[in-house]
Order: sequence, then C-alpha cells, then structure tokens
Amino acid sequence: MRRELSILFIDHTVYKQYTALGELHLKESVFGREAGLLEAALEEFSEKSYEDASLNAILRGAGISKGVFYYHFADKKALYLFLQKASAEAKWKFIDENASLQGAACGDIFEQFRRQARLAAEFAAQYPRFHRLGEMLAKERGNPVYEEAMKALGGSAESVIAPMVDQAVREGNLKKEYSREFLIRLLSYLFGHFHEIFDREEERGLESVLANLDTYIDFIRHGVGNE
Repeated sequence: MRRELSILFIDHTVYKQYTALGELHLKESVFGREAGLLEAALEEFSEKSYEDASLNAILRGAGISKGVFYYHFADKKALYLFLQKASAEAKWKFIDENASLQGAACGDIFEQFRRQARLAAEFAAQYPRFHRLGEMLAKERGNPVYEEAMKALGGSAESVIAPMVDQAVREGNLKKEYSREFLIRLLSYLFGHFHEIFDREEERGLESVLANLDTYIDFIRHGVGNE
C-alpha cells in the first residue's frame, strides 16, 4: 500500500469516521480490497478532472467488481467526496500534530498563515498525490461537485478566514481603511491560490515553495498589514 493511504488507516480512525455519512459500509479488513479501491481512486482523481475520471478505470485498477464497489459506495461522487474529505482530514491532522511539536501558536494572522502554509507544503512534499487531489478540486470551481465537496469539507475558505480576520482587526494587525468583507475575500483568495501562482515545475520543490511562501506572506503583510 502506498504511503498516502497508510496515513488514512492509522488505528482505522479516519476510515471509520465516515461510516456516519452513510456513504459506505465497512468490513473489518481495511487493508484488502477496500485499500485497493482507494488506491486506484486516488490515482485516477489526482490526475483527472471529476468528469473525466472513470469509475470503470478505478474498478479495473482495484481489481474489484461493481457489486463490491456498490456495497461500499453509492456512486462515483460518494467515492470522490470520501477521498477529498479523508485527505483533508489527513492534511489537518499532519498540520496540527506538527504544529504542537513546534510549541504554542503565536504571532499575528500573517505568521499564523505562514506557519500553517509551511506545514502544508511539507505535507504536500511527503504526500504528493493528496496535494494533487486538492489541486484538482480547486479546478472544479463552478461545477456542482465543487459545491458539494465544500459542504463535505465543512465550508468555504472564507468561513475559515473570517474569525482570523476578526481577531486580527481586534488586535490591530490589519489596516483600518479596509472593510471586514474586503479583507476576508481578499485574504481568502490570496491564501488559497498560492500554488496556482507559483506552479512552474522548477518551483515545486520544497525549498523553492518555502522561499516563495515567505516572500508571498511578506508581500501581503506590506499591502494590508498595519505595520
């Protein structure tokens, strides 16, 4: 089993979590056909758009029948949403655990984002197919499956950024001439599109990503930060 999938199955925690969604029924062994199915699905969905991804190709890659598949998932969309949510959970688990090893969080909104983004870059380097899966989801904006994925993931980027902006305003870290709505929309977009700006092949190495990230955060701070 590839390393990406192994992070989902530690103590069966993440895998079992999704039984509550009603999207699949689990057997005791998650390292057999189920793992093979997720392996094939991750390969397909991380390389192709949702529309172009083929359920038949996934089943061939997993070596399972449609009957076995439909025992676990309702359809291709359920499998897609499961993988997106499971990979997001794995990413935030990685970030939270490594952040705790580095000590208590400190700094303003820019330093908080820098810290999280650096850990996210390390996660992407260690689990590149999960990272590509997230990139492929971002390309689905405007399609119904994107909205469904956002609901499954717990909301939009703006809903995550909003409380950070509110705290930053209270602490005087952001310029007062910009409205709350403007700051939330702007920072949500900038924080969420870093990888689309620095997407050249030579910029994908971890060292280059971290260097560009530091410059990027400093640039945003000089624009809207209250220095």
